Amino acid sequence: MNTAAPTLTPTTRALARCLHLLVIGLLALAVGRAVADGRPHAAAIAATATACALVYAAGPLLPAVRRSR
Repeated sequence: MNTAAPTLTPTTRALARCLHLLVIGLLALAVGRAVADGRPHAAAIAATATACALVYAAGPLLPAVRRSR
């Protein structure tokens, strides 16, 4: 069984980068709207979005995720 991570082609690499930008952009949009609208729980929304971004960023660093297809 091959446990090495598959190499990414230029197309899949670009799609992966676009996905990362989309996720970060949506989290930033949620925080921006919460702050701009003066929502009462804007700090909680910002903290939750930050936690989601950190978990999302930590995913590829885990060995099991790196080896999976």
